[in-house]
Amino acid sequence: MAIDPKITASEVAQHLGLTVQAIHKRIKVQGLKEKKGSNRVYFGHNTARNIINPKVNPIKISTAVVKGGVGKTTIAEALAVRASLYGLKVLCVDLDQQANLTKGLGMDQQAKTSAVMIDLVEGKASLEESILLHDYISKYDMVVFDCPPTLGSVVCSSMLASDLVIAPINPDVYSYDGIDIMDKEMKSIKAQFNKQVQWKILLNKFDSKTILSTSYISDLIKDTKLSPKLLKSVIRTSQEFPNMKKRGKTIYDTFKKTTAKEDIDSLALEIMAMMGHITPSTLNKE
Repeated sequence: MAIDPKITASEVAQHLGLTVQAIHKRIKVQGLKEKKGSNRVYFGHNTARNIINPKVNPIKISTAVVKGGVGKTTIAEALAVRASLYGLKVLCVDLDQQANLTKGLGMDQQAKTSAVMIDLVEGKASLEESILLHDYISKYDMVVFDCPPTLGSVVCSSMLASDLVIAPINPDVYSYDGIDIMDKEMKSIKAQFNKQVQWKILLNKFDSKTILSTSYISDLIKDTKLSPKLLKSVIRTSQEFPNMKKRGKTIYDTFKKTTAKEDIDSLALEIMAMMGHITPSTLNKE
């Protein structure tokens, strides 16, 4: 079943600080495609890109941390989808052998007959042959590398190629250990390759109702070494992520308002602000 992420005219209006009527006018004047359902006007990436016309500096992002089960792939997928609905052209690069990002984006069948990363490395395929939805990399606004939960040449190369590394962590002591390893790895990369890689910590699966979550974030804020690396956005625990994944859909395939969508939206806007994209909604996040 194909994914069908969507954004409503009212959401775009809020993002741009315009009225919904102004968005409808742009759609009509430009002859753009729109759909109607559940008493809403909505559309996908192409229409959103034409309406929003985002002006950004391209960015390459890796989701990486030496710990499994912290939500790297879920965050990479949701961030990529939401950024595309804000009009950015996004390329997802699945570096994990489990290919969960590929599956989550509904591309697993196409991937069975497509070239993979090892084919690129060994020179058996071109970059264009490896992209399931064709375009050229120079035209992408955002490239998202989803890394496996290990250290190695693939992850190191991905981080070196990235402008930003997002390290998701859960509110538990084991994730904290993973961040400590991440910090040491970044220092090692700087020493070995003479490159300072920017990396940020994203608190995931946060639950304000639990003492563990609140005490954990309090400890991070008090940690003078790690607190400057904390992203402003926090992803709360939400059953919406696994529920939609089980249905073979993204969290943006429905009109339902959820904390999952709200939090990923905040993350997407925070990253887009880093890319130089300024709108009334991003200014309000300051």
